[in-house]
Amino acid sequence: MKHLIDSVLVKDTVKLVAIEKRTTAEVLRHIEEIDRRQLFVEHGCSSMIQFCIRVLGYSEGASYRRLQSARLVRALPETLPLLASGQLTLTNAAKAQEFMKAEGVRDLGKKKDVVSLVLGRTGREAEEILKSKSKPDSSFRRKSILRRATATDWDFSVTISTPLKDKLEKIRNLKSHSIKSWEDVLEVMADATLKELTKVRSPRATATPSRSPTPAMKNALLRSAGHKCQAKGCSAEAFLQVDHVIPVAMGGRTEMGNLMVLCAAHNRRKG
Repeated sequence: MKHLIDSVLVKDTVKLVAIEKRTTAEVLRHIEEIDRRQLFVEHGCSSMIQFCIRVLGYSEGASYRRLQSARLVRALPETLPLLASGQLTLTNAAKAQEFMKAEGVRDLGKKKDVVSLVLGRTGREAEEILKSKSKPDSSFRRKSILRRATATDWDFSVTISTPLKDKLEKIRNLKSHSIKSWEDVLEVMADATLKELTKVRSPRATATPSRSPTPAMKNALLRSAGHKCQAKGCSAEAFLQVDHVIPVAMGGRTEMGNLMVLCAAHNRRKG
């Protein structure tokens, strides 16, 4: 490319960016359809975010922006040409979708108004505008970010309430001889919570006449499954549910041998 004169280099770059935007819009159409059909389950993924990361190869941030933008396009198809032209960026489309979900915006007219607020704005400007329109206790204003900083470290940023801050400070004060930082506070909390949640509870009975297994049965099932989804190819550890292998409607019993651990996505898929 060194042989290109300056004007041609800039002109070619502008053309490529326009192509990139149109291609991105087309990718969003495909992501939206895969999400609608829940095809991510067929690839051993418990969520569309996981599919975008594992199968499509996007970073977590890029996956989130594309998925939120795709869901905005599903709700408002007229935003697709705005994304293709660059009038609406992926970042601002994702922010608009996040805002509407947090604020419970369902009216199409109001959704269009939200999108118009972020058109042609920088990401920072869009966030400031939407925060000014959100309720004081809205989840849109409550930052919750976990991102990789290095190969072994993570940055964790979260907006908390005053009562929670007071609780954290009380833990820090009670353990002041061993706690040196807020990371230490999180370590103490994580250890205590995991100890309680993974406590071994042997079920007194391995079957119950109820449709739902007892808490002790659930505990034993989760422990035997390694606290992971048991669907083939899936290793999800969140939103786990206990489901019947043979449905109750088909004569299946609520007993240890007829129960398995599934993530919510695979449980829905199983029907």
